[in-house]
Amino acid sequence: MKKVVEEHFQKHTVTEYQHIPDHGERKETSEFRNSKHELESVEHLGCFICGSMEQRESHHIFERCWNHAFDFQRVSYMLFNHYDYHGHCKRDFKSHEDLLRWFIEHFNGKYIEVLDEDGSPHTIVTCDDEALDTIYNQMILDKRHHRDEGHSAHGASFATFTGLTAAKPDFQIAYSPKEYEEIAKVHHDEKYGEVK
Repeated sequence: MKKVVEEHFQKHTVTEYQHIPDHGERKETSEFRNSKHELESVEHLGCFICGSMEQRESHHIFERCWNHAFDFQRVSYMLFNHYDYHGHCKRDFKSHEDLLRWFIEHFNGKYIEVLDEDGSPHTIVTCDDEALDTIYNQMILDKRHHRDEGHSAHGASFATFTGLTAAKPDFQIAYSPKEYEEIAKVHHDEKYGEVK
């Protein structure tokens, strides 16, 4: 018989320093407004995690601020094959190469030679940053699952965010520090009595 590991809490502290290249001032583009309108008002998509129709926000799968750091050959491959959360890539294109051609045609795509770490030449594709505002790079989330600490694309680890997509409705897999403090106090009070 396997030993049972009792329910417990595990703290993860993640600190990262994001390297963001030079980029234009962030402004809401007509491409982004159209994508958001299509996803929320035409297709009526709820939060990808919980289905909520309240406080919906559009999350960039590939963050727009890193546009100048991306090779759109890879962006297209990942969006088509792995991150097509709402099914638009496969609905509108036959392959990731078709998606790449569309990005190139509509967002000033260019093939550029760069040098790999070992000095050998490599070809990448760049596009204007509005390419990342299209519906192919958007995921609808509610405010909690977009930005809240411990529960969201911007406030949780990849493991936690992925876990949210499959968690049972009655099980919360992660907590914000404030929520955890409240739970810890309740557990302490139940075990040892309320501290006065």
